[in-house]
Amino acid sequence: MVKRIYCAWMLVAAFAMTGCESLEDTYSDYAGDGMIRYVGRCADVTVTPGWERLHIEWKNNLDPAVENIKVVCQAGSIIRDTLLEAQATSCDIRGMEDGNYQVDVYGVGEGGELSLSDPQYSRPYTYEHEEVRSFSLGIVKHFFVGNNLVLFMDTWSDRFVNFKLHYTGTDGQAKILELSDEIFAEKYYLLRDVDVSKDVFITREGRIEGCLDQIRFEPYELGTDPMFSASFRGWVREHYRLDEIGNDFVNGMTSLEFDYDILSLEDVLYCPNLEKIELGKHRYLLNDESMLQMYGDDWCSVVSDLEKSEFVLKVAQELKGLKIERWHKHYFPATTTLDITEMGIPEVPADLNYLSTSGWTIAHSQEGNVSEQFPLKNLLDNNSATIWMPLSHTVLLSYDITIDMQAEQTINGIKIVQAGMESALGFLPGSVQIEVSNDGYEWEMFAHVQDIALGNGFGEAMVYRLSEPRQARYIKVSVSDRLTGVMNVALGDIAVF
Repeated sequence: MVKRIYCAWMLVAAFAMTGCESLEDTYSDYAGDGMIRYVGRCADVTVTPGWERLHIEWKNNLDPAVENIKVVCQAGSIIRDTLLEAQATSCDIRGMEDGNYQVDVYGVGEGGELSLSDPQYSRPYTYEHEEVRSFSLGIVKHFFVGNNLVLFMDTWSDRFVNFKLHYTGTDGQAKILELSDEIFAEKYYLLRDVDVSKDVFITREGRIEGCLDQIRFEPYELGTDPMFSASFRGWVREHYRLDEIGNDFVNGMTSLEFDYDILSLEDVLYCPNLEKIELGKHRYLLNDESMLQMYGDDWCSVVSDLEKSEFVLKVAQELKGLKIERWHKHYFPATTTLDITEMGIPEVPADLNYLSTSGWTIAHSQEGNVSEQFPLKNLLDNNSATIWMPLSHTVLLSYDITIDMQAEQTINGIKIVQAGMESALGFLPGSVQIEVSNDGYEWEMFAHVQDIALGNGFGEAMVYRLSEPRQARYIKVSVSDRLTGVMNVALGDIAVF
């Protein structure tokens, strides 16, 4: 038994000696003349971006073999490097192009041997950097009005350091307006006596979070091309049937009409020859005092950005003598300081030659899903006192109301009238879609826009006149339920002229 154990140990020892010999041979294959000794590497490398530079800091290794420090910044084919004394613990790489750089800090030993590195990544701030390009211009919109400049200011930020407006006065002298936080706080600013034939431009300095340096941004010029708001473009498209606002429109308009809600009236300043604006001229209400009192002023058109719009119109009245005519109480409160001529309540034009509805048929797409509280045929009697309204229901529905005029007719326009009944309160649609057809299968838009706004007053009429007459047999008016506790919709009349 003892003999067997002894033999086993002899075998293990022999195997171990063979194993060590194999490892040594393998190591020598890779180590060459001996073990590789790396130069001590730098630790705690940090990189902070600045303006067209990277600031780099590190902790040196105590290895006495370090003779120099080498810093390498590389982004694609761009390589920037520098060789420093062994005692250096920071450096700046300046004049850098835009790019996301890998930064390596090496200890350099005898013969140029490099230590290992702990790569860091950073991007310097340049004019190509998106944060630089998106830095506030200070002025969000401007208008040249004669020899005057109207400015809409951005919100002041602690990152703003130096904002200046450079211009030439009407006296021929170069001038500078310091755009201080007080001017920014005013939101809107009128600068007088500006020679608009000369360049007007902004210079800016400021700071960006994470950037070491204060940045001097590129100057930018205040151009003369209009920058219309989306709200104004939509209003022009609907009211004047123009897809693009060209110089002919801007220079040719001496009067502008606004009837329904709009975000702002600011862009009227782009029209140099504007003499008058008319507010609510085509909000044709049922001229019944009891109806007006019952509904109050909630149906009045509003301008969402009231403060801005009042400022703009005051400027236009002061500089251009703009006249403002208003029907009923639309857009501005009783406290407004604008000079407004009140025009009363407009009435539906008397020259509309309505087509006879004798023999016409009318149906809607939800007849199997709802019951009628007031019949659909009431829409064809041109009497807002009789209305169409289904019974209230619990599912939101849309209705395609189709009128068959039995033969092709020449159409000049259409009048859509809201229900003039108290029970319809809350169910008046805000808009309709209208299509026409000759065969009942192929449909075309009736108007220049898909959605036609309706006023929300009891018995209020919307009159849409076509630019030129068109032929059609079928008219389809689409409306949707309103949600007011329950779901329903109501209309007063559809009259074709």
